[in-house]
Amino acid sequence: MSIFSWLFGKKDEVQQETIIEPTTGNNPIRFRPELVEKLINDHREIVVIYSEMNDLFAKKDYGQIGLKVNEFKRKLQGHVIVENVQFYTYLENKLRHDPTNLEFIRDVRKEMNGIAHAVVQFARKYEKVGFSAQVIEEFSKDLAGIGDVLTQRVEMEESQLYSLYEQ
Repeated sequence: MSIFSWLFGKKDEVQQETIIEPTTGNNPIRFRPELVEKLINDHREIVVIYSEMNDLFAKKDYGQIGLKVNEFKRKLQGHVIVENVQFYTYLENKLRHDPTNLEFIRDVRKEMNGIAHAVVQFARKYEKVGFSAQVIEEFSKDLAGIGDVLTQRVEMEESQLYSLYEQ
């Protein structure tokens, strides 16, 4: 299934859905029972790509790192789009009368968008760079920093955030 058909749903598919009326606009936001599983699978794929970047770096295979950085960026951006369009929008509407959880959701969403921006900056910096001694040192630090943030974020989303998405 393409990302567009998954994002917007197929007309002929029968899905269990709950419709939350949006606070603005005319399109209902649908509960998708498969969404959390899809997001968790995205996490696994993102972590695998990150590990592959680490492996390439450890092997000093600098010629392949740029391609892997680009793949990492694309996968994370796709994940963030799905979270923003389906997950956060649904939760913000569902929890609109629960100020504590609504504030938590908005903070987490803002933080995730910041992480995605940082990954895009990381990718711009390293997709096509020549790996001199200085760049190798910077890449090592930046890669480790992304790994730390990625680990913390995945753990938080899977242990706390995704439990809020239920019918």
